[in-house]
Amino acid sequence: MAAFLVNKVLAIGRQIVIARAFGTGGDYDAFIAAFRLPDILFMLISGGALATAFIPILSERVTLQLPDDPDGWRLTSATLNTILLIVIVAAALVAVVALPLVQWLIAPGFPPETQLLTANLMRLALISTIIFSVSGLAGGVLHVHQHFLLPALAPIIYNLGIVGGAIFLAPSFGVYGLIWGAIAGAAGHLLIQVPGLLRYKMSYQPRLGWRDSGLHQVAKLMGPRILPSGSSR
Repeated sequence: MAAFLVNKVLAIGRQIVIARAFGTGGDYDAFIAAFRLPDILFMLISGGALATAFIPILSERVTLQLPDDPDGWRLTSATLNTILLIVIVAAALVAVVALPLVQWLIAPGFPPETQLLTANLMRLALISTIIFSVSGLAGGVLHVHQHFLLPALAPIIYNLGIVGGAIFLAPSFGVYGLIWGAIAGAAGHLLIQVPGLLRYKMSYQPRLGWRDSGLHQVAKLMGPRILPSGSSR
């Protein structure tokens, strides 16, 4: 709860720092618009829907300690690799058609130069979406093991990355400094959780495991959760 409150205060401070750096100009509008589709992509594929579906299945496997996967790392690896594959392919497709998407769907009212900037920023924002797809799953694993501190601190690190980008990078690189700050914050969001994973003897396996019954259950549970996530957007 304390971490949640700190993050909310920091989020307000982040807005103040960004407002001082960019005001209400077109560059900041482009920054906000650039995250619309990446955020939707994250929510639909690897955000709340994945956590809701993955945590109970992994918790069951860890509790039962199945002979072929007593600690759940095989299921975790299969889920991670599958989600990463889907997110990377989706992100690559969005990056290719970023400019038409901005022109026709995301920001049709922006001037042409701002639309181009938005498309370029969106391509970079997709990097953070890929990182968050890993970080979100890491947080789910820690929650299963009743470890809540590091996942609670992770959003604070993300906001600090954006603040750092606004303070230290934006003066030299403009709004691109802000986007790189967001990417650094996403990386910090993941990295701060790694010590917790190591504590529980993380064992990554480079396998898709599409025949794993646990992965099938995760996919089935994600379906109903994805629908309200998409409709709410």
